[in-house]
Amino acid sequence: MGCCSMIELDYITEMKTVSVTVVRAFDVEVVGENGRSGSAATAPRFVPGLTASISSGLPVKIRHV
Repeated sequence: MGCCSMIELDYITEMKTVSVTVVRAFDVEVVGENGRSGSAATAPRFVPGLTASISSGLPVKIRHV
């Protein structure tokens, strides 16, 4: 592995660490189209492709913990 590859790997690891730290500070709850959460929320519809995409996005409520 070259020098640049190690720097890129270190950068990716650092970004993952920062992302996990930020995500842990919030509570994310999936909600339905009408704003209800839990079992009343509509199931996401996945779009076939190379990545796992959700049709029309995924509505969520985000609260700071």
